Amino acid sequence: MSMIKEKFKKVQPATLIAMLALFVAIGGTATAASGLINGKSIKKGTVTAKQLKNKTITKGKLKPALVKSLKGAAGDQGAPGAQGVPGTQGAQGVPGANGIIQPLVQVQGSTNIPVDSEVTPITLNVPSGKYLVTAKTNLFSIASGAKASCSISNQDQELDSGRWNTVTVGRGNVAMQAVTPAGTTTIKLSCTVGATNGTALDNSVIATPIG
Repeated sequence: MSMIKEKFKKVQPATLIAMLALFVAIGGTATAASGLINGKSIKKGTVTAKQLKNKTITKGKLKPALVKSLKGAAGDQGAPGAQGVPGTQGAQGVPGANGIIQPLVQVQGSTNIPVDSEVTPITLNVPSGKYLVTAKTNLFSIASGAKASCSISNQDQELDSGRWNTVTVGRGNVAMQAVTPAGTTTIKLSCTVGATNGTALDNSVIATPIG
């Protein structure tokens, strides 16, 4: 024991201070390591926005429902933009089966025509467009001197007409042809035989689309 005391007496003060400093450093590190702050050490409600550094909470740290709730209301609709440049004209459509334009045809056998009356044996409804129309009928009058006539018209105006002045009781063919205005949707064939009774026979209307 006396030998140990003798050895401590021989230890220089500088050496003793260095050893003490090393002991404090080692002990302090161990103490700090055992006292690290974790989630369990933080009391609920003690960390507020004041303790958080600005711009440190990212979108990925928030719940999706919270992110969705942060979306503001839709703004007012903006002013209409400038009109765009007109597109190029499309290719011409196929006119019909085998490249042939399909005409619209309606025929009617016979229609009686009373005295001083106009009858319409045929009314042909067509898709809106422009048509070349050919119509034909065979008028029959029961009296001589009748002024029989027929006409073709669209929904707005007469397009062409044909007349047959009878000399004796008999029949006469009346043919008509016209081009309708664009936007035509209805084509009519109408006939009269004046102050006598008559009949319109073999009536037909052919409408060929042209535009």
